[in-house]
Amino acid sequence: MIVRSVQQQLAAEAEQTAARVRRNGLGDGRLHSLLALIDQPEPDTDPEDTVAILFAPVLSALLAVGAAQVVPSWTTEASFAAPDGSDLGLRERLTAAVQARNSSQLRAWLASLGVDVMSARAVTTVPQWLAAASHITGPWHGRRDVHVWTTGVLALPLDKATIKENKEQFSDNHQHPRLYYARSEGIEAGRRQPDALWWDATPIVGSEVSGRMKPRFTVTFADRTTITLASTLETAYIESLEEMSDAVNYLGAPKDH
Repeated sequence: MIVRSVQQQLAAEAEQTAARVRRNGLGDGRLHSLLALIDQPEPDTDPEDTVAILFAPVLSALLAVGAAQVVPSWTTEASFAAPDGSDLGLRERLTAAVQARNSSQLRAWLASLGVDVMSARAVTTVPQWLAAASHITGPWHGRRDVHVWTTGVLALPLDKATIKENKEQFSDNHQHPRLYYARSEGIEAGRRQPDALWWDATPIVGSEVSGRMKPRFTVTFADRTTITLASTLETAYIESLEEMSDAVNYLGAPKDH
C-alpha cells in the first residue's frame, strides 16, 4: 500500500512537470522533452529548481522498468534505492547533468537500465490530490473550499458559522486541518456531500491565474465556457499559493493523447 501510494504521488508530480512543458510549448511532456530542460534551460532558472522538477519524472521512469525500488518507512518519508539495495545516486547524476548543461550521460545511463527515454512518461492510475484553497468564491452562492485533483476540481460548501469563525481569527492555520481532512476523505466522499460541486478535468482546455492580493483562478472548457474561482482575505492554501496555481495550470495544459 505504501509503495503504490508513493509511486502514484511521484507520477502525479511527474505529470505536473510534463504539463508545464506542454503548456510552455517546450515539447510533448515525455521524458526526452523533459531532459531537454537540462540542455536548454529556461532563462533565470535556478539549477536546483531544475533538479527538483526532474527528479520525479526520472525516478518514475526508473521505477516503471524495475531499475529502482521504493524503500517504505512507517516513521519517515520513503526512500529509493537500486534493485540490489545500493544507493541509486539519482540526485547526484541529475545535479551533474544540470551543472554541465548536458543530458547525454544521464540519457545513456537511463537507457542502460532499460528506460525508453524517447517515449517514457508517468501516468497516474489513481486520482491524486494536488492542492486546495479555502474561502473561495465562484459560480455559486457563498464560499467554498476548493480542492484540485488530477482528475478535476471539487468545491465543498462552507456553512455560515464556519465562515464567521474564520473571519474572526487572525491566522489561517486553524483552517488547515479541515482541508487536510477533506483530502484524506478522497474525491468520492467529497462528491457525496450535500451541494458539493465537481468539474471533470477531461473537457478543461485552458487556465489562467491572475491577481496578487486576491488571486483568481480561471479554467476554460472545450465548449468555451469558463469558471473563475476567486480568493478572499480569509483564503488559506495547502500547501501554498504557488502549488494551487501549478495545480490549476496542470488541468489547463494541453493534454497528452
